[in-house]
Amino acid sequence: MYGVNGSTETPLAKGTAFTQSTTRPTGTGDERNVTFALSFDYDKIKSYESIKVTYSAVLNKDAVTGADGNQNTAYLDYNNNPYQADSWKTKDDETTVYTYGIEVVKVDEKTKKPLAGAEFSISDGTTAIQFSQDANTKVYYKDVNGSTTLTTGSDGKINVKGLDEGTYTLTETKAPGGYLLPTNNTVECQWCGYHR
Repeated sequence: MYGVNGSTETPLAKGTAFTQSTTRPTGTGDERNVTFALSFDYDKIKSYESIKVTYSAVLNKDAVTGADGNQNTAYLDYNNNPYQADSWKTKDDETTVYTYGIEVVKVDEKTKKPLAGAEFSISDGTTAIQFSQDANTKVYYKDVNGSTTLTTGSDGKINVKGLDEGTYTLTETKAPGGYLLPTNNTVECQWCGYHR
C-alpha cells in the first residue's frame, strides 16, 4: 500500500495507516467475508493525492481452465460521513483471469498402450515449477509446496492446470519400467492467451 503524490509513492504502515481483515465494513449492505479488506485511517492518508493498493494472487486447484476464465472482483467501499451508517457507497471493478492447462499422454510407440510411471517436469525458463496432485481428480495444479515431478497414471496421462500464458519446457526425466528415455526428451510448449 502506498500514498501517492505526483510520481512519489510512500509505503503506508499496516496497523497505523490501515488495518487488514477479511470482512467488508458494517453498513455497506454486503458485509460478507472477502479474501482481504483494508480499512484506512483518513487522518494518516489525507495528505496524499491517491492511494495505490497492489497485491498478487495464485489461482487454486478449483480454477477454471479455458475461455470462461475466473472472475476476480474488487470492491471500493467508502463513506463521506462516518457517523451515518447508510452513507456507504461502493464501486466495483471486475476482471477475468485466465489460466491454461496441458495434457500429456505417454504410450508405447508400437502398441499404443498407455504407459504408467513415466516422470516429467515442466519449467518456466530455467526454473522447474512445483505441483501437487488432487487426490480425487488426479489433476496436477501449481503449488509452491509441491513437487517438480509429474508421474503418468495407469491411463498414461498427466493433466496439469493453473499455468499462466507463456512458454514452458516439458522434460521427461524418467522412463517407465522396461523403457529408456528418448534421445530428445524435451519439448517446448507455448500457450496463447485471451486478452481483455
